[in-house]
Amino acid sequence: VKYIANGQRGSADFCAYFFLRVSCLQRHHGMAGLLATNTIAQGDTREVCLEQLIGKGFCIPRAISSCPWPGAAALEVSEVWMWKGEWKGAYTLDGHGAIGITPFLTSAAQQIPQPYRLKANGKLSYIGSIPLGAGFLLTPKEAEQLIDSAIENKEILKPYISGDDVLSNPDMHPSRWVIDFGGRSLEDAQAYPDLLAIVEEKVKPERDKNNRKTRKERWWQFAERSPSLYEAISPLARVIFHSFTSKYVAFGLVSARHSFAGPHVVIASEDEAVFGVLQSAFHECWARAWCSTHETRLRYAPSDLLETFPFPELSDELRSVAMKYEIQRRSIMSINNEGMTKTYNRMHDPVFSSDDVETLRSLSVELDFAVAKCYGFRSLELSHGFHET
Repeated sequence: VKYIANGQRGSADFCAYFFLRVSCLQRHHGMAGLLATNTIAQGDTREVCLEQLIGKGFCIPRAISSCPWPGAAALEVSEVWMWKGEWKGAYTLDGHGAIGITPFLTSAAQQIPQPYRLKANGKLSYIGSIPLGAGFLLTPKEAEQLIDSAIENKEILKPYISGDDVLSNPDMHPSRWVIDFGGRSLEDAQAYPDLLAIVEEKVKPERDKNNRKTRKERWWQFAERSPSLYEAISPLARVIFHSFTSKYVAFGLVSARHSFAGPHVVIASEDEAVFGVLQSAFHECWARAWCSTHETRLRYAPSDLLETFPFPELSDELRSVAMKYEIQRRSIMSINNEGMTKTYNRMHDPVFSSDDVETLRSLSVELDFAVAKCYGFRSLELSHGFHET
C-alpha cells in the first residue's frame, strides 16, 4: 500500500500490485502486457490499479476484458496492454476497434461515472455476524437437546442461516444453529453453563492464538456481532437476504428471527415491492456492472451495489407482481426439492420447458415491466429472451 500503491487503500487483489510494479519500469514510452484475474477492472482492485495508472498518464491500447482461464480452474481472466504516455495508434477491445478503453475495460464511448452512495439507502443493508470459531455452531439435534435440558438456553441458541442455506435449501431454512451470547459479559454468560462450557472448550483455544486483543479477551462473543443489523430488523417479521457470492442475483425472503452469517447481506425490509425491484433485471444489470467476481460468481457487496442503487417510487402493482413471483418460485423449489440456484438454472436453460418454469419466466417479464413503470420507463423495449452474455 505505502510503497507500491502510493497510499491508495482498498481490498485489492494481489495482481493489482504487479501492474503497479510493472508501471514503475515504464519510465519512458513502452508497452507492457499482463494477464490478470478479471477483478482487475472491478471494485477496489480497479480503483487501486487501473484508475490510478490512467490518472498518471498511462493508457490501455488493447484489452480482452474477460475470457475463461485456459486451464482446469473455473476462472475468468483479463488480458491488458499498458502504454506510458499518449497512444496514437488504434484501440482494440475484445477483438474489435474502440475509440478508447476505460479502467472498467469497456469502450470509452460507454464510459459512465462512478455512482455516489445514497443517503436514503444508508440504513437499508447490513453484513451478517462472523462468529470466528466453528465451536459456536451446532446441529439442529444438538440445539434441541440443549434446549430440552435447560429451557433458558433458548435465549442464546438461534438458527444460523448462511448463503448456502438460502441458495440450496428448497425451504431456505437454516441447516445449523449457533451459540450467540450477543454483547453479554462473561458474568452474564455464566448463567448458561452448558453453552459457555462448549464455547470454552471448542472456541477459546483458537481465540487464544488470535492477534487481535478484543477477540482474544472476549472469546465467548462473536468476532463481528453486527449489533446494528439486529437492532434494525428487530421490528420486522421477515428480511431480504442475499448470499455474498452467487451465480445469479437471487434474493430470498426469510425470517428475521435468525442469526445471519456474514459476509452475506441482509436488507432490513419486508416490503415485497423492495424485493421486486432488487430481483428485477434493472438491479441485476446494476449489480453486474458494479460488482466484483469470485471465479465466475458475482460478489454482492452492498457498499458498491445497494447503497448506490437508485430505487424508484414503489407501487401496489409492483408489490402484487413481486408476491406472485416469490410464491411461484417458492412453489417450484418445493415441488422439485431444489434450491434457488438449480431453479434458476432451469429458468435460464433455453432447452428446458415445463408449465411451472414457463409461469416463472412470464412473471419475471411481468415483474420487470412493473419495475420499469415505477421508474417512468413506459415505452422501454426490454427484449426478454435467451441471450448469450
